[in-house]
Amino acid sequence: MNWLQSLFSTHSATGSVIIISLIIAVGMGLGKMKVRGVSLGVAFVFFIGILAGHIGLSVDPTVLDYAETFGLSMFVYCLGLHVGPNIFGSLRHEGMALNLWSLCIVVVGTVFVEDDSVLRDIGVKDSKKLTPKKREAMYDEITGSVPFWTVVVASAADVDSRRKEMSLNDVELNMFAEAVSSRPCDTVYADCPDVNEVAFSERLSRIIGPDAAVVAKHKADDTYPVVSAASIVAKVTRDRMLEEIQGELDVNIGSGYPSDHYTMDFIAQWIKENGKAPEHVRCSWEPVRKMLSARANTRISDW
Repeated sequence: MNWLQSLFSTHSATGSVIIISLIIAVGMGLGKMKVRGVSLGVAFVFFIGILAGHIGLSVDPTVLDYAETFGLSMFVYCLGLHVGPNIFGSLRHEGMALNLWSLCIVVVGTVFVEDDSVLRDIGVKDSKKLTPKKREAMYDEITGSVPFWTVVVASAADVDSRRKEMSLNDVELNMFAEAVSSRPCDTVYADCPDVNEVAFSERLSRIIGPDAAVVAKHKADDTYPVVSAASIVAKVTRDRMLEEIQGELDVNIGSGYPSDHYTMDFIAQWIKENGKAPEHVRCSWEPVRKMLSARANTRISDW
């Protein structure tokens, strides 16, 4: 038994590994125990470590230093595995839906059909996967074939006004509800801008009432023909309005999206020269607010 005692009494790499492993194993085991329905989980490992130190167990300083570094690395790695997909899922499903909102105008399209076969015959798909020319052609086919369609448009001023009372996600939710409420229907299919499909479906259902079932899915515009058709109607409507704005300003304003450097350069130059945002730009958008703040706080070096 002397060899076993020496493992705990002398500082060696083997003994240190065994002590650390025992602390982890005991902590994980006890952490699963529930008292009145409550368990500490992995947190129990910390308490076992404190107890081990209290009774005099110690490990080799070199091994301890390595264990701390390795443990931290593993913690960050495991945390990334667990949280990472949710972060990118949020960016893909919510952040991108919000960040790619037009700075100028927001359009929600709605198409009503009893049978989507006519849309399948047209060959509708996600508007982002179509060329402008193809979208224009399909727009005419869709609006000429379906029994009813509509769009809900929010100008930059409209969005800024609503943003004083609600999030951008709620703005879009209310626009969805306004669009689908324009005509009675049995089922509503929506491209979900929220990370949580169920929560978004329930919120939309509460607004429009119980008469229509709500199916809100991520990438619905790539799955359901009726949503694809609605995305095409909205995209073409928005592009046409943007062309009118560009003609009015007589300058290249780009696509109107924050990812377009022509759009961002136009806004920055306009604010620099005029001290305010262009009429068709959302002042509630963070980059625009920063541009306005920078313009207002003129530095001494600018004189």
